[in-house]
Amino acid sequence: MSFTVWLDEVKEAAPNSIDRRITGVTVTARGLGATVPKEATLAARQLVKTFRNDPKRMARGRGEAVPITPSDLRKMNTADRTRAPKSESRRQRTRAVPELARLRDRAINTLRFAVAGRNEEMSALDDPYIKLVSEGLEVHVPSVRGRPPRDVAVASGEHPDTCPVRCWLAWQQAKLAAGAAPGGPAFLPVDQWGHLGTVRLAPDSCGRAMTRAAEQAGLEARITGYSGRRGVVTTGRKKGERAEKLRAQGGWSAKSAVFWGYVDDDEKWEDAATDGNGL
Repeated sequence: MSFTVWLDEVKEAAPNSIDRRITGVTVTARGLGATVPKEATLAARQLVKTFRNDPKRMARGRGEAVPITPSDLRKMNTADRTRAPKSESRRQRTRAVPELARLRDRAINTLRFAVAGRNEEMSALDDPYIKLVSEGLEVHVPSVRGRPPRDVAVASGEHPDTCPVRCWLAWQQAKLAAGAAPGGPAFLPVDQWGHLGTVRLAPDSCGRAMTRAAEQAGLEARITGYSGRRGVVTTGRKKGERAEKLRAQGGWSAKSAVFWGYVDDDEKWEDAATDGNGL
């Protein structure tokens, strides 16, 4: 309980962020063998519920990430990747994003969309987890934060710029040519000069790859790593995909409030109760 109060009063975290931190701490502690009473977790979540009734606390958050579509991905993957200098920066000339970084971001963003991957999952992927088959890719998404692993089938796309198979192969070829060790992390850092790093790309950096590409494509909506996960649900439901199929793709549980919240938000105007009732 004191941890929850500290996050609220000292860190001034948004209620949704506090809820995620409670889950993370609980799962990590239990994974290390510590005992976390269910009563303590329940009391903390009850307190967070009261926070959600406070508009000022809810305003701390940056707002919910919007879903992206395949069309958005094409804009992101084909946008001009030069960076103009910031007004406060001493650097006065534009700088092009290294080609190696561009190929990596394309691979991250398209593969994330295809497997409905979380930042931590994209960071934890290794080359052997991504297997090329005749139909596309078979991706083993590893367990992170106590969540069960899952195996996801990724079909080849219709468009070269958003095909997760072609984007992955292009990055893989470029990465190995740049000196990456075979069988290592799927995604590695690339510095501003195009030099490839050796330590796996951090989860936050995997998320920034999508945000950065969206900004360079001129997308005005707030796009984050979770936009890909939500986009899978939105586009899948519009195509008539079954809910259980989409849940399996992204590793959501049958009772996941987040998953069903995405479904409800995206379908709230379908067959609205007041539609056509003579008002």
